[in-house]
Amino acid sequence: MKWTALSLFIFCFTPTHAQEAKENWDTYLVPFAKGNGSVLVNLGLKEKAPAEELKYVVMTGVKIKECTPDGFAAEKEFQTLYKISDGVAELIEKKKRNLAAGTVTYNCERLDYFYVNDTTLLRKYLNDYYKTFYPQYSFIIRIQEDKGWDKYLNVLYPNGETLESMKNQKVLLQLTRAGDKLTKERPIYHTIQFTTEEDRRQFFAWAYEQNFKVEKDGLRTDTSAHPFILKMYREDKPDLTTMNRLTLYLSKEAARFNGIYSSWETFVIKD
Repeated sequence: MKWTALSLFIFCFTPTHAQEAKENWDTYLVPFAKGNGSVLVNLGLKEKAPAEELKYVVMTGVKIKECTPDGFAAEKEFQTLYKISDGVAELIEKKKRNLAAGTVTYNCERLDYFYVNDTTLLRKYLNDYYKTFYPQYSFIIRIQEDKGWDKYLNVLYPNGETLESMKNQKVLLQLTRAGDKLTKERPIYHTIQFTTEEDRRQFFAWAYEQNFKVEKDGLRTDTSAHPFILKMYREDKPDLTTMNRLTLYLSKEAARFNGIYSSWETFVIKD
């Protein structure tokens, strides 16, 4: 049996139309009224949302011609859809100050979301673009004021539970790529940070009853609003269902003691 250390890493996916150097693109599935949709979102915009100078949201794209029964694009249409999105992004970049916020694919439609500072003639520019370069597609153009960035915060950006699951999926993907079948229990190490030492002590008194053990004690940093660090572990099976349930559980319990759940790590087990 071979063991290899592996930590939780967050990876970024940046599409070709990205506007900012500091971006963090990721994708997830979300249930809508008529089935699941796919959301590609720039998580990096969260810290600047809402941007006061970009108070209009543009939602534009096309109706997918080769659509699967669950409302997504067939593989042979991917490249065309990417080209359409890149062309839209280049057009908006030339005409307006903007930030690309995300893309939603749902019910045989693919819409790109942009926040812009001004909408003058933008509908005309987009209309001309679609009719000139992609006349075979039915297109959609929706432009509205969105000072509070409601579309970004409440449509594109994942809720806390989804965000936690996205992180878990990434580390589990790395485990499986390293040859782990995720069927064996092993020590899983969790890092949680607290505002005070007393909060940390009280939380671990609860965690001890859940069979957790301290890996390292007395750790702290002076560069955080939560400087008191607890590293603990317990043997669990690192499958997605278990880790989603466990990390959400620990996050909620940590919050009761003014703590924030930070990350988890474990080992690869190769049979």
